[in-house]
Amino acid sequence: MPGEDFTLRTPPGTQVLQASGPVDAAMLMSQTLFERADTVVLADLQHQDAASRLATDLGAPTLLSPASTAPADNEPPSATKPAGTTASPGPGNAGTTAPLTSTGLPSPARKTPTSAPQVLEELNRLRPSTILVAGANAKTLAEQADAAVIEIDEQNPQDTDRLPSTEPIALDGDLAVLTTSRSVLAAQATAEAAGATPVTVPGGDPRAAESAKALRSTDGPVIGVGAQFVDTDTLAQRMHTVRTAEQLPGGGQVVFPGRMMVALYGHPGAPVLGVLGEQDLEATIARAREHASWYQADSDVPVVPTLEIIATVAAAGPGEDGDYSDEYPASQFEPYVRRAADEDVYVLLDLQPGRDRLIDQAKQYESLLKQPHVGLAIDPEWKLHGDQTPLRQIGHIDAAEINEVADWLADLTAGNDLPQKLLVLHQFQLGMLPDRNRIDTGRDELSYLVHADGQGTQGMKQATWQALHHEPPPNVWWGWKNFYDEDSPTLPPQQTVQVQPRPNLVTYQ
Repeated sequence: MPGEDFTLRTPPGTQVLQASGPVDAAMLMSQTLFERADTVVLADLQHQDAASRLATDLGAPTLLSPASTAPADNEPPSATKPAGTTASPGPGNAGTTAPLTSTGLPSPARKTPTSAPQVLEELNRLRPSTILVAGANAKTLAEQADAAVIEIDEQNPQDTDRLPSTEPIALDGDLAVLTTSRSVLAAQATAEAAGATPVTVPGGDPRAAESAKALRSTDGPVIGVGAQFVDTDTLAQRMHTVRTAEQLPGGGQVVFPGRMMVALYGHPGAPVLGVLGEQDLEATIARAREHASWYQADSDVPVVPTLEIIATVAAAGPGEDGDYSDEYPASQFEPYVRRAADEDVYVLLDLQPGRDRLIDQAKQYESLLKQPHVGLAIDPEWKLHGDQTPLRQIGHIDAAEINEVADWLADLTAGNDLPQKLLVLHQFQLGMLPDRNRIDTGRDELSYLVHADGQGTQGMKQATWQALHHEPPPNVWWGWKNFYDEDSPTLPPQQTVQVQPRPNLVTYQ
């Protein structure tokens, strides 16, 4: 009967296979997708390319042989293992067993390399009548199973006279299998043999530009192979973003890596606050594009023009609300946000909070922050505490207040099916973020960037840059500011890109 050569398992949903290497990845994929296979391909690692191509054509799973085919210490023969278990190495003991999960699938967690007895157990679970082998170790291992062993002709692997006749079948519905490199080619081949669509995701984040394009139209479960996909919950949330969120300027749904940003800083109509306010809206867009173009020739990723708009401006007087910060209405910036969307330009709304709480100021711009191309920047320099007044000290913001606004922004992003947002933390002295090590940079909805705002001679700026790079929080990117008037000299683009580590965001003021 058609399809009797293979019986497939339908994955219950998105999952991550935490493989310890190519051998483990191949075995886990076989366990996940195949209930039974009359034909199995088994290869040594160096032969996996040819073996994988053959297995895909046959509709058969591919397994890899470990470097050693000797049984592990204290490993019972596979035939004596209890039914319903699969080998699952634990710390210091490669011979322990672990029950299948409640879904009937193996636990995806793998901490140590897969042993030959574990691969043999998987062969026996599949109950093949024929094992096609490539390589000496594979042949030795296959001969321990109860099946006919046929060596693949390396010169003519598609020799039909020597191969079994198979009738491949495919899973019902869409299944995408994500890998980060060709090192897990055998696992990918097994997925293709079962009718899955393979997608290469460099770095492990499907929200990246090319991956997002390839996956956006899919609607079935997704399997990620390897630790770079983090865990099942993270992958599921990222896939939700891929399928529902708009693209960022420059492509994709994750801010960095994959793009560089070049920004104009300032406040509309206020030249004294920066170059953004030196011209009208249309000229500002054109100038931002011009500045970005200076960097494209030296960049292997898109350079995105960006506007960093000071939304709340530090004030000399307390104002009616007594907070020494002038909060401009969101409506004033809507024309900039709309034109930026039309022109594939990113927007940052900058907060100079005075005595106000960051969270209260940020919420005033919620309508703008719901746009996919709008992020948030925070200026600790202008934060006031107690009876402090502006320009008498350099301000600072504690991690707790940063975390509060970051959590709110991340929740806003997730709740509105938005792509990842950029959160910029301006800093030119360590004391501006006094407990920076306590800033939570783990929200996947946000990309965190520390922006070095130092001005003066290039020696002074480099010293600031290096100081800020000492023991930073994890998962942060870096920004550099060029001042037209205050720097001596202003660093040209060709030298700005030589700053190490290379800035992800360059701002002009």
